[in-house]
Amino acid sequence: MDSIDDAGALKTGGDAASKARKRPTARARTLGEVLVDRLADEPDAVDDVWSELTQARCEVSSPMADVILRACATSRGGGLPAALQILRDGSRLGMLSQQSRASAVCTLFGLCGREDWDVDVVIDELTDEDREMPEVMAALGSVFCSGTRSPF
Repeated sequence: MDSIDDAGALKTGGDAASKARKRPTARARTLGEVLVDRLADEPDAVDDVWSELTQARCEVSSPMADVILRACATSRGGGLPAALQILRDGSRLGMLSQQSRASAVCTLFGLCGREDWDVDVVIDELTDEDREMPEVMAALGSVFCSGTRSPF
């Protein structure tokens, strides 16, 4: 609504409207993000959550992949075999972009310090595209340099 200020100049409502447009708005959470949130309280529900994600063909972002794979590392989460199957399925179904897949591979390397997680099995899953990602190669290098394994 237009008004007159103390100096007699016409003020238009446009200033308030432009301020409202410039105000950041919260992004609506995706269905996939909402489904993955369940794993914070119920990490053992990873199979159910993954099934729902694949049925809906939800895109899996890097943070989502991290939560999902960490849930696999819980006592009843299925371990490395389940995590690798999720990586394979997500890639095959186009649910993981190359960037998200690279992040997921890095998460897997980070989890390889667990006694039942074998780094060689994760290395066998690497694709040529994975090997072109600097973060994947850095994560692989850190596994060897951290004393977890030695190439010698």
